[in-house]
Amino acid sequence: MRLESLNEYETLELLRQYLGLEQWNQADKDLLQVVHRWTGGLPLAVALVATLLKQGWSPPQILAQLQEGAVPIERVVERILNQVDTTLSKKQRQLLEALSVFAHPVDGEAVAAVAGMEDWRLIGEDLTKKATIEITDGRYVLHPLIRTYFRDRIAPERLMVLQQRMVQHYLAFIEESRYAFDHIDREWLNIQYAVETAYRNQLWESFIAFVLHLGDFLTARGYENEYRKWIGQALEISDKIGDSSARAALLHNLAVQYQQRGDLDRAVELYKQSLALKESTGNLAAESATLTNLGSVYRSRGDIRSAIAYYEQALAISRQIGDRLGEANILGSLGVSYADLGDYRLAITYYEEALAISRQFGDRRGEANVLSNLGAGYATLGEYNLATAYYEQALIISREIGDRRAENIHLRNLGVVYRDRYARTGAVDNLDIAIHFFERALDISREIGDRRTEANLYANLGAAYQDQYTHTGSADNLDIAVDLFHRALEFFGAEAYPVEYAAIQNNLGNAYVLRNIGDKAENIERAIAHYREALRVHPPDSPFVASSLHNLGVALSERVQVLGDRKEYSQAIEVLRQSLALTPPISPDWLRVASSLIKVYVEAGNWLEAKALSTKVLARAGTDSSSLETLLPWYQGLGDLAIQNQDLEFAARVFAEAIHRFEIQGKKVPDAISDRLVEIREQLGDDRFVLVWAEVQGILTPGLAQKMQEARQLMSQEQFGEAANRFSEAISLLSETELTNECKRQRATVFFLRGFCLRKQGLWEEALQDQERSFQIFEELRDYVGEAHTLLEMGHLLEVMNNYEEARLHYIDAYRLYRRGEDKRGMALASENLGRLEYRVRMFSQAVQDLEEARRLYISVGDRIKAATIESDLDAARASLAYQATSDNKQEEKR
Repeated sequence: MRLESLNEYETLELLRQYLGLEQWNQADKDLLQVVHRWTGGLPLAVALVATLLKQGWSPPQILAQLQEGAVPIERVVERILNQVDTTLSKKQRQLLEALSVFAHPVDGEAVAAVAGMEDWRLIGEDLTKKATIEITDGRYVLHPLIRTYFRDRIAPERLMVLQQRMVQHYLAFIEESRYAFDHIDREWLNIQYAVETAYRNQLWESFIAFVLHLGDFLTARGYENEYRKWIGQALEISDKIGDSSARAALLHNLAVQYQQRGDLDRAVELYKQSLALKESTGNLAAESATLTNLGSVYRSRGDIRSAIAYYEQALAISRQIGDRLGEANILGSLGVSYADLGDYRLAITYYEEALAISRQFGDRRGEANVLSNLGAGYATLGEYNLATAYYEQALIISREIGDRRAENIHLRNLGVVYRDRYARTGAVDNLDIAIHFFERALDISREIGDRRTEANLYANLGAAYQDQYTHTGSADNLDIAVDLFHRALEFFGAEAYPVEYAAIQNNLGNAYVLRNIGDKAENIERAIAHYREALRVHPPDSPFVASSLHNLGVALSERVQVLGDRKEYSQAIEVLRQSLALTPPISPDWLRVASSLIKVYVEAGNWLEAKALSTKVLARAGTDSSSLETLLPWYQGLGDLAIQNQDLEFAARVFAEAIHRFEIQGKKVPDAISDRLVEIREQLGDDRFVLVWAEVQGILTPGLAQKMQEARQLMSQEQFGEAANRFSEAISLLSETELTNECKRQRATVFFLRGFCLRKQGLWEEALQDQERSFQIFEELRDYVGEAHTLLEMGHLLEVMNNYEEARLHYIDAYRLYRRGEDKRGMALASENLGRLEYRVRMFSQAVQDLEEARRLYISVGDRIKAATIESDLDAARASLAYQATSDNKQEEKR
């Protein structure tokens, strides 16, 4: 009811409507006009006057009460309420007292919880007739003046009891609605008041419980500052009351806040403080939760091995205490970590184990989460159909259980999958579908008020529209992308969300680098400004600093090209050097950053520096697990740079190393590489070329290099008998040299190659003897890749000699050694040979498993052509397995 005054006519009309009269007689009308002047036309006072009139009070009686001395208008209501109060029953007064402890409109459940009366609803309806309560949209409302009147008259002890009931009601409510943020939204003002009441009344346990339960909600709504204030108060209280368990839980939640802000050092410090307290109190379940979160922080840092160590500690505890759902959650985290390491098969094994537990215990929310992880795993493998299927299953479950927040996440994940499909295939319809899913997710984020996910989706949509610009060249798409990035920044502020803020600044920088309208120099300057802003806010230990530095270095080099001031190259070079120093050598990004730096060195006219770095990169490329098809353009580009700088010997080395890698993996050398090397050899002359080749091969003498080169040439011409003779001569030369580890390795390689040539001639026993000699040397040197190559070749020989069981064991051992050396292509090759042999000997179930593994591995290293060739073998194995199962069933029926 409003506080604004009514005029005389409105007062009389309101009273007439309350009383149900057609019109006033003149005497009452005159008196009521005086009542209007004394009430000041205050609607609440007028309504209360109507209540008294209904109960038989005459206008003169009411007027007499109002005329007891001049009072402020606010006291008029109190005067009238004094009279109304005399008309209330005990239960009516108790209900008004209960309602007076609420600061905002409340639903019936809250009223019932605080009033503690079975017939409160009927009593409430009676009170609406007395104009003391309003019921609007099912919510009970007291006018502020009525609320103050009754609350001030409650005895302190009873007021404390009623407030405790209110606090307990809303505490139970948020425990039940922890993930139903839209439910919490509807009651947020009352919940907030309950939290403040708990703190004011020193209900410390309840206050701490509120703080612990509201973390996810407050983070999603962007109320981090208020939440950190509450955590700070709760920590002081936990110290004061000596509650170590509460302090441990609060430190854990505070660590979550710092982790989400990207301050990983502070997060680790707080998690470890929390862990120490939990260990001292023996709270194993809580200890497992903190160990799990420590694992996630180390994973964010890129320290996957440490993350796995923490997850495994947490897993052991969960199994010890029989927490199967906690076990499922940790298994999912382990799966994600092994996926980070590229071991997708092991990751999927963990996911499937977690899925079985979630289904066993009916944990549908956990089941949806694991299905989402499986979707992410198959998306990484490039198996987008499977990824989509798992995400859609997760989406169905989340909708069935009403988990709108999870539904939102799954829709976003589907958008990411289709955007990845576009990146792989270039099919723009995938990009349109991605945008469709992002927009559906965005609608839900707005509906449930999840501002953080909403902001993330603006960034996702911005990236998708930026992709559309690269595909269509439409400036409108790029403008939309820039606008969406800025909308994301409205939530992701630099202080509260440095990681997300920096990522979006990088995206804006990329957009301006791409922009082809307006002044190019101005666009580059804008890009540079955004990259520098990203670097300004990155936490010191952020793994994304290197990426931002790389972007900045490339932009600085482009500015030199636009403005023509070559002196500026030094700045670009310094920034790229910093990026390279921060990029882990085992990271795929290392080659990309190094290539950018080499390119800038060359542009700056500093070939010597470019060559020095290229030498390091060649060594790195020699251990890179990426497919040769992926690395081939890099080899070609580096070789061409060397030729442009008239360094033919280095160019020969680059192309020779590329050929060496193709040959080691038993793959045909691309004509573009071999033809280029022939041209360089003609320009260098044989003497200089043989020395370069010897260096690449690690061979100690030019004579030995000559024999090896001749043998390889003969192999390429399929003259395997002559090639075997050259390798025999090479073995004789090697026997004359000092027996160093490098010499041993060369002997093992030559035995391997001669054995290969002997197999090609059908001399299987002699070939097997050479491979056994090769294996013994590689085993002595602990050269796992060499051992694996040799075992694979021995498997081929044993298979053609019809010794299938031994061949199968050799393939299995080869796979194990390739895995130990993290050689995914070798693992794929071993799985392929194993699967085909198993199909041959009618081990159909194992064949399907190993061929699927080979296909996944080929996809993971970017060899989709090889993966496609396995598909027909896999179909045949599946069909044979199905037929075998049908036949077995028929035989069983006959028995």
